[in-house]
Amino acid sequence: MDTPSSIFRVTKLIHWLLLLPPITFGALVFLLIQNGSIPKNNFYQEFIYIPMVLMIISILVGRFLYTKLMSNAGKSVTQKLQTFMKATVVRNALFEMTGLATCLVAYFTGNGTILSLILIIALQFYTTKPSLQKLELEGVLSKEELKTIE
Repeated sequence: MDTPSSIFRVTKLIHWLLLLPPITFGALVFLLIQNGSIPKNNFYQEFIYIPMVLMIISILVGRFLYTKLMSNAGKSVTQKLQTFMKATVVRNALFEMTGLATCLVAYFTGNGTILSLILIIALQFYTTKPSLQKLELEGVLSKEELKTIE
């Protein structure tokens, strides 16, 4: 059976693992562009706006879905943490999708400047990292419930 502390540890692990593909592929595309292996292609330059639009959509939809899922949290600590894990994964998966789309656009256009959006996504991941203090501030868990995790 899953304990609240193990659910919270898995949530933190999944949170950071979702950031790994955009950073890895972003670094690979950046190195390919710097090497000159990917030529600059002016035909696809209109695609440069797609990641920025996806980022705005991810922020809005991610916040909405996170709030919607968290409003349906159960009564027990385990149910609340499982709901928190689902909500966190859904929100962060949208940002991962944006990061991967950014890598694709940089690859097709040969424009490495757009890869700076991945740094903004990494900052987003850092600011939304799961912590016990955030669980308390968001009203997910009370002080007594937090003691069962620690």
